[in-house]
Amino acid sequence: MIRHTRGLSLLLVAPLIALAGCRSSTTGSGVATEPVTAAAAGTDQTDPSSSSGSGSGSGSSSSGSGPGPGSGSTVASPLAFGPGSFDLPDPTVGLSSLSSYRATLTVTFVGTENGADASWSLTRVSTIDREASAHEWMDEQTGVAPLQRYRVDVAGMRYERLDGGPCATTLSEPQAVVSSDGDAAVPAVGPLADAEPAALLPGLLGADVVGDEAVDGVPATHATFDERSFGSLDPATSTGDVWVAIDGGFVVRYSLVTQGTSAHLGRGVDGLMTWEYELSTSGETTGITVPADCPVGLVDAATLADADAVVNVPGRLTYVTASTPADVDAFYRQQLMADGWLSDGSPLVGEDGSMSTFTRSTETLTVMAATVAGMSEVTILLGRAPA
Repeated sequence: MIRHTRGLSLLLVAPLIALAGCRSSTTGSGVATEPVTAAAAGTDQTDPSSSSGSGSGSGSSSSGSGPGPGSGSTVASPLAFGPGSFDLPDPTVGLSSLSSYRATLTVTFVGTENGADASWSLTRVSTIDREASAHEWMDEQTGVAPLQRYRVDVAGMRYERLDGGPCATTLSEPQAVVSSDGDAAVPAVGPLADAEPAALLPGLLGADVVGDEAVDGVPATHATFDERSFGSLDPATSTGDVWVAIDGGFVVRYSLVTQGTSAHLGRGVDGLMTWEYELSTSGETTGITVPADCPVGLVDAATLADADAVVNVPGRLTYVTASTPADVDAFYRQQLMADGWLSDGSPLVGEDGSMSTFTRSTETLTVMAATVAGMSEVTILLGRAPA
């Protein structure tokens, strides 16, 4: 039943898609008036981030979102949703307006598979600091397919570690990957690996409003729901609560318990699945840092005005220029020392080449230029300073 994709188990994907994956055309009563197919709804059955439509929290109109059967199946009878007035078709709504936040989702399953005990859990923590252009993910999965993943995106670079292995560094738009032990490393990529915790929550139609409450100081609308809010055709039963911020419309807390046998869990699987989600905007996002043992990022250094054939990859910047090696060295001594770099000894400068080394905090920068066919080939290497 468990399949792996880029280090994350598909065991979690199926229930999330089944509960939140199929959109339908609804009337004001929340009942689908036409047969629904997952294919016709345009749902990507491999992407949990596509599991929710657009919309807002409390009181939004039923714009056409709700879960349904697996890919290619058709519901011949009307698909009913919850009786309440509260819709949350897209649990990620409002997140893009927050300057920083920390979101935590824990999904657990305890039950049986073909009569044998089975259990697993997945915890994902996502921390965003937009001012620092930093995003931190932490995943931990237990059970048959245990997994640990840590990832930081900052300043256009991605640093990632899987299962306590070496840290891999690449551009945020994946290109060449550099590993801290010198070997090739492939970071986990794809919709599940990149999804925000809120994107893994089932969307809701027809929940019942309880009232307004404060959650960790955030004024929010509290609503309750059951399996009807998913439009589920499975015999499993569900109960849940959701709190949506009155100002901003983002989900502050979401709790769901599903019990029983369900087709989306797989043949012969029966048990209890829980979702617990919380979001904090109370300043927990400061201090996102790159682990010290990760390879360095891009070289942040200016180039000469006539620089050509510029290549900047993690730890290495190269280009060619008509300037002499002596001129290259003088240019970088002026530029780098103005940026807080300190010269590490006297430069080595000759007719055919030059080399200078600089340090700043925990980093070193080595600038080399060599004359080749009347041009200077410039190489700048970024490294870690000795402890």
